[in-house]
Formats: sequence, C-alpha cells, structure tokens
Amino acid sequence: MFASFNIARDVCASGRSSSPLLLFGLLGLMTVTLGCGDSGPQLAPVTGQVLLDGEPVADAGVLFSPNTPGPAASGSTDEQGNFSLMTGSRDGALVSSHRVVISKSETRGVSADADGLSGAVVDGGWLFVDHLPRRYNDPKTSGLTADVAADDENHFTFELTGSEDEPK
Repeated sequence: MFASFNIARDVCASGRSSSPLLLFGLLGLMTVTLGCGDSGPQLAPVTGQVLLDGEPVADAGVLFSPNTPGPAASGSTDEQGNFSLMTGSRDGALVSSHRVVISKSETRGVSADADGLSGAVVDGGWLFVDHLPRRYNDPKTSGLTADVAADDENHFTFELTGSEDEPK
C-alpha cells in the first residue's frame, strides 16, 4: 500500500508525467489490491503441477499475473511438484487470463550466524543460482499462460523443458 502511494508521489514530484489517467490508474490499482475478505475481486481455486523434463519440480515458486487489472496469485510446489495458489490471504486466483512465471533459485556463498538473520560472505563471494531455465522467470519470455474460470476445475500442468546449453 505504502509503495503505491510513494510511486504516485514520486511520479508527481518528478514532473515526468502529469497525466491524470496515470494517477487514476495508480489509484485504481491500489483500490483493487487493498481489498480484503470475501468482498475482494472474484477468485477461483487453482491447483496444478510443475514438471521439468518430465520430473516433478519441488520448492518452485509459481506466480499467476492477471492480464486484467488485479492482484497476482502465488504458491509453491511440494515434493511432487503440486501447487495451489493464494491471492493475499485468500485461496485461488483472479478469474482472468494470466501470464505465468515459475522460478526456483537459491543464494550460495553466505554463511548465516546463529540468529539466521545475519552472516558473512564466504571466500569467493556469493552466487545466485537458478535451478530452472531463466526464460521461465519472466512473464515476457516464459510462454506460460493460464485461463482461470469461475466454474471450472482450474488445474494446470506446466511441462517445462531445459537444455544443457541454456543458462540456468
């Protein structure tokens, strides 16, 4: 919520845009995303499975980003690659067509202290490691879509492929 207000303030203060349409669009986005309880946007339950080269992908993040204004839905996969989505604290995803992003990554090279909140970088520095091909991390390149319907099963299987010469 505060980030949206800061964006609107920064756009106005910078003089980069004086378009009332932009400001109303930001306010509309805030209104949609601030909804809470069952009075928010229409959601439908969504489940699915993520496979890479035919094998289940555990611990991957799944994000459904609607093509219409509204909040995104997210979830993570279990050991069998199965997921269910939530939008905020509500089960399901917005009834809409969506672009889908799937990612699985980790950061290596940092040793955590006992508190788990701080630590030092180990010799050789830190490294960000993707465990899936990078194209699936971006809605513009993933090629993954899903149509969530109000009165449908909404179970999606995403069969990802990777190759040895593709960066991960």
